[in-house]
Amino acid sequence: GETSKTITVNAIGDTVIESNETFNLTLSNPTNATLGASTSVATIVNDDSQSLPLVSITPSQSQRYEMSFGGFNHNFTVSLSSPSTQVVTVGYTTNDGTAVSGSDYIDNDSILTFQPGETTKSISVRVSGDRIPEPDEFFTVSLNSASNANIDNTRNLATGRILDDDNIAVVSATSANLSFNEGNSPTLPRYASIAIEVSRLVDRGVTVNYSIIPGTATAGSDYTGTGGSLVFSSTQTLRYISVPIIGDTIPETNETFTVRLNSVTNAIINPDFTNTIGNILNDDGPLPLGVSSSIHQDSLINNDAGNISPVARQSTSGLQTNTNLGSITNGQNSAIDSSVFNNSQPLDILSPNNRDITNLLPNQSTFF
Repeated sequence: GETSKTITVNAIGDTVIESNETFNLTLSNPTNATLGASTSVATIVNDDSQSLPLVSITPSQSQRYEMSFGGFNHNFTVSLSSPSTQVVTVGYTTNDGTAVSGSDYIDNDSILTFQPGETTKSISVRVSGDRIPEPDEFFTVSLNSASNANIDNTRNLATGRILDDDNIAVVSATSANLSFNEGNSPTLPRYASIAIEVSRLVDRGVTVNYSIIPGTATAGSDYTGTGGSLVFSSTQTLRYISVPIIGDTIPETNETFTVRLNSVTNAIINPDFTNTIGNILNDDGPLPLGVSSSIHQDSLINNDAGNISPVARQSTSGLQTNTNLGSITNGQNSAIDSSVFNNSQPLDILSPNNRDITNLLPNQSTFF
């Protein structure tokens, strides 16, 4: 006469903040009966005091010009509302809107993994450029799943808008970062070439005004020029800004300058591609032992026994030292054993037998 029985499954408790979890109970192989509904889903509800972090994506909309050379990214940030003590995973997909995966952008479906304590991750979606006049297009990035976190349903979708630039002229610096060897001649410089592109031909031509901004490189001693204008004729879409690099034979650190697009006529500047950083690469071998940027006037002698002693003599080499750092210098940076110098007075370095230190630099970098 019995018509029901109870099956008990004990859940194993913990104090870990986590998502709700499920398991299935399935009936099978009845005797003297047939199966009706055979499966039941049980949910283990998280009951630990701290709530799970919310996952969101920003910005809600990113828009950038397409550019014929393409290759740039729409970048989005996925964030947790609070750090988690557990590993959090978030699944996302990129989806066609009016933009088509494979021709307008590169599909990028994946899973982000947040280690305990991490709160931000990045998603990059690469755009494919062309020269075809077309309407603006868009794609979306959607957060679809999460473990040990909950998706914020009000901020789980972002849009990447690809602005067409084939009906307007847009000027861009095609590289954000370029490197150039320095060379050895101060009178026969090498040239750093920075490519500038206009997205389409303009009957009246385009003029681009730019500036060259020093970073660690110095105008007049490491490179020449402060800026100028680049003129595109009606038949040109690609031209180069040439920055003369002043060479030398002094080992030194790599140095930088920036070429910045300031204004244009008959076009607009792409706000995402206004700067190119130029890196002047040292090609004179390893740095000599001890280089800093301080300027001092006292002097010392390093004798043949390796001992260093102050001498009352003005420097003729122009190579100065900062005794607090224990370093010698021709205006660059390097390292030296700071225990060599403990004199509180600024000192200038001379080589053994009072020879000027510049005579040692080409072949000898250790002289203590």
